[in-house]
Amino acid sequence: MAITIHYASTRTEIWRYYWRMWREQLWKAHTFVFGIVAVLTYCALPAHRLSWIAAIALGGAVIAFFMVYPLLRFKPEMRELTISEEGIRTSIGLRRADMSWNDIAALDAQDDALVIRRSNLNGLIVPARAFATPEEQAAFEAFVRRHTDLNRS
Repeated sequence: MAITIHYASTRTEIWRYYWRMWREQLWKAHTFVFGIVAVLTYCALPAHRLSWIAAIALGGAVIAFFMVYPLLRFKPEMRELTISEEGIRTSIGLRRADMSWNDIAALDAQDDALVIRRSNLNGLIVPARAFATPEEQAAFEAFVRRHTDLNRS
């Protein structure tokens, strides 16, 4: 059995997902990267009383880039998403990707959407509008949960 849906994401949905991931986990990595960039920048600059300002500014710029990057990579085109016993197949235009169920870390329901989160923290945001009825959404969610739970046990 396979289930195929079609939908287009919005930048707002991408931002909400990213912000949630940032609050849960990404802030730790960003704090670490900020510290490394700031310290290396400070050490690389000649001794000057404004060196620490430049170090903080560069560290902040790197973190800002991390936050903006998902919005720059955003694809507003219609996505086709198929789930089957083998895994997930997604395509936008000519770009295609296949994921096995082992690549899926979690399925979260948030902000009127289902988020299929991969192990690398990337996620497929499936808005409720992708489904004709709440029953279709529930069947989709149950199918994904069943396969992600099977691969964890």
